[in-house]
Amino acid sequence: MNGVGYGITPFMGASGILARSSGGGGGAFVNEYSMTFDGINDSFDCGNVTTLDNQTNISISFWFKSPITASGPYYPISKYGTGGNQLLVTYRVNGALDVSLGGIGLFRSANNLNYSDGNWHHMMITYDSSRTNIYNRTAVRIDDVDILHSTFTQNSTSITPATSLMSIGARTGYGFYEWLGEIDEVAIWNITLSPTEITEIYNLGTPINLASYNPSNWWRMGDGDTWDGSSWTLTDNGSGGNDGTSVSMPEGARVNDVP
Repeated sequence: MNGVGYGITPFMGASGILARSSGGGGGAFVNEYSMTFDGINDSFDCGNVTTLDNQTNISISFWFKSPITASGPYYPISKYGTGGNQLLVTYRVNGALDVSLGGIGLFRSANNLNYSDGNWHHMMITYDSSRTNIYNRTAVRIDDVDILHSTFTQNSTSITPATSLMSIGARTGYGFYEWLGEIDEVAIWNITLSPTEITEIYNLGTPINLASYNPSNWWRMGDGDTWDGSSWTLTDNGSGGNDGTSVSMPEGARVNDVP
């Protein structure tokens, strides 16, 4: 499978809605909430997510919304710190986007993209080691549009195992430049999703039920999650079993604002 989709036309059902938009059955899909981050010390600790260990094919999907105007960098998701480096997504206000995959190398986008517009956007990161051109092995699509690659340094073909904690909303253990804004529907696969699947998941800007896509990890970011009086627990709806625990987040961090 190929992680970059050029000119993909999604299959439309009789109603004109993407045929898989209802997901894996069992009732209608409802997305009511996302989690908001204050840009100071808010984050989620999802433990040692092993999905990426030794993988040669991956996909990572999430929705983000941010009014960031400072230079950054800011980190929506990471597994990068004490215990080894596997994943670091770095967003900069000038539009540069870095994706570092431990043991593989660094992807960097062009500097002319800016999504700090207060609107929801979807990011899909894929890696496919079978592609012969190393510059095309890592791909990033925002709102189902491929972001041009400017540099990519290849070190290996598989992701180095690591025991560092996975964070949503921060760089693991870094302590500053936490995410400011909202994040919704975070998912990880140990496969490279096809171009058609990527377009289906974007669904013209509306999240869908990912159950039928069998993610290894899937945090709904508010829907079905629980507050125990002091912290939030994010349920891992995938097969990985990595529930997340909030760090310095109030009960009001769950907001009724979704893509």
